[in-house]
Amino acid sequence: MSGTSVVRMTATVARHEFTRLLRSSATWVVAALFVAAAAWLFLSQVEHWLDAQASIGLQDHPPGLAGFLGTTYLAPLSVVLAVLAPFYAMRSFSEEYREATWSLWQSSPVPVTAVVLGKLIGTLAALAIPVGTAIAMVLIMMVWTQLDLGVFASSAAGLLLCTMASTAAGMYCSSLVKQPMLGAVLAIVLLGVLWLIGSTTGVAPSLDALAALSPGQHLSGFLQGYPNTGDVAYFLLFTGVFVVLTLIRLDALRQLGD
Repeated sequence: MSGTSVVRMTATVARHEFTRLLRSSATWVVAALFVAAAAWLFLSQVEHWLDAQASIGLQDHPPGLAGFLGTTYLAPLSVVLAVLAPFYAMRSFSEEYREATWSLWQSSPVPVTAVVLGKLIGTLAALAIPVGTAIAMVLIMMVWTQLDLGVFASSAAGLLLCTMASTAAGMYCSSLVKQPMLGAVLAIVLLGVLWLIGSTTGVAPSLDALAALSPGQHLSGFLQGYPNTGDVAYFLLFTGVFVVLTLIRLDALRQLGD
């Protein structure tokens, strides 16, 4: 099978997954709740920024609005997205198992790799709607003040990479079970543990290496405007690992005839 055919099949699966998510009322309810929470957080942090101008002006290197919102607005949203992404991804495979439609994918000429990548891209496309809305709230501030677009672009890139990694973890957990909600809970617990181990930095030298597995440790550089290649590689590797684990799981199901 040619590479062009695989790309075309991946795009078809992505479009199918994106459309399926948009047709679900649960998707829009979850998105609306996220946007409402993001709007409240955004307005509260802008108000805090205005109230703190006197103290900020006394600092030797006062942060700009983009840097301030990166740490006080986008950073908390990245944690919320670690919960939101699994809810978007929870039906990726578990619903296929429950409705006995996975056998149709197995018997189709579409490679499993195209199915997994297509579902990942389609889910990310659906997530781009609420995430893009949250990012657009910051851009609106350009009407009234000057933003450091370099810092803002870095923060937005980190948020998107973190969302991609969380979605891949959610898809893998979805491939393990037949109940979508159980898959979401498993992914949230997994991601929650990974985020929490980041707080072990400095507690004990032996735990510092473990803390390096935390997404928060690699997101901070993005939010402050100076990401490094190691941070980018972490999120890409994180996503790749869970994509490979999903492929291994689905191949095991094929071998078992499930």
